[in-house]
Amino acid sequence: MSWLEALNLAGPAGVAGAQGEAGATGPAGPPGVAGAVGEPGAAGPQGPQGVQGPLGPQGPQGPQGAPGVQGSQGAKGPQGPQGPAGNPGPAGAQGAIGPTGAAGPQGPAATSDFQVLAGIPHAYMANQGTWVPLGIEPLAPVIPEVGASIGGGYFAGLISHTADGNPTHYLIVAPRDAGATGGSNTGTPEVYPQAYNPTYRDYGPSGGCGSRHDGWANTEWMIQNGVHPAAQWCAALNINGYDDWYMPAHYELEIAYFHLKPTATANVADPAYGDGINPYAVPRRDYLFPPDVPAQCLNPAFQWGGAEAFIPIIHWTSSERDTRDCYVLSMDSGLFSWMPKVFISPVRAMRKIPYGSL
Repeated sequence: MSWLEALNLAGPAGVAGAQGEAGATGPAGPPGVAGAVGEPGAAGPQGPQGVQGPLGPQGPQGPQGAPGVQGSQGAKGPQGPQGPAGNPGPAGAQGAIGPTGAAGPQGPAATSDFQVLAGIPHAYMANQGTWVPLGIEPLAPVIPEVGASIGGGYFAGLISHTADGNPTHYLIVAPRDAGATGGSNTGTPEVYPQAYNPTYRDYGPSGGCGSRHDGWANTEWMIQNGVHPAAQWCAALNINGYDDWYMPAHYELEIAYFHLKPTATANVADPAYGDGINPYAVPRRDYLFPPDVPAQCLNPAFQWGGAEAFIPIIHWTSSERDTRDCYVLSMDSGLFSWMPKVFISPVRAMRKIPYGSL
């Protein structure tokens, strides 16, 4: 055996060395194959009830149901009020003529003579003691021209206190310089010569001036109850020997407007106020004013600018509406309205005389 072979001979095994430290962890291996799906779990408990949703749209109307069974007849109601009387029936047959009555005693014999007096034949009726004109009809009452001078003032129209179109009185408006007062706060030209603007009432009761057609009665009540300056001013007048002047009522002043309108302004006709309706006018008026009726007065003295013309603004009337207000009338357009009694406004006095007394 060569030395080389001798070198390669293994000796006996040595004692095992101590265990070395653990090596570093190697990288993770690839994921394993997924396991099989597990059995389904048990059902969970029921959740709380949700909030109620909004109301859905109304469905279409269903078909009409069959009519119900008719109910039993109700109890008899109380008797109603008596109806209006029916039209009168035809006249009955004429009855038999009764027996002739006994003749009355003979009256005294009438004696008469005839003569012509002042060109008119007369018969003297001895049993009456007077001469009676023959064949002469009584004269019709005189009706002056509108604006004519009569009775201390000027003729303003006729009025019917019976409200049937039959005249009962002549209406007379006072002269402008003595029987009218007040006017516009702005002064001339819409102001009367006497510029004092009275109130309707300073103090005192109400309720006695409800007449719409009798200014005399309204004025008499006012001068005896409280302080009513406009009415007292009118009642104190003495013009041309006449002292029975008064504050005109609504329909009396409206008649004066109809006949003595000072301007050509179109008339107001409001159905709510009844402008133009006047049951006491002659002839009676049951209609609203047309725009051009009445027209401007034809009498130059009463046209605006004339010596006797109404100033074309509202005037007091003596007719009260209630405890606070009284009626007023525009002498420019016929506007009928009302305003508080404590306000100021012009007034023009009137008087009246019985129809047929001229």
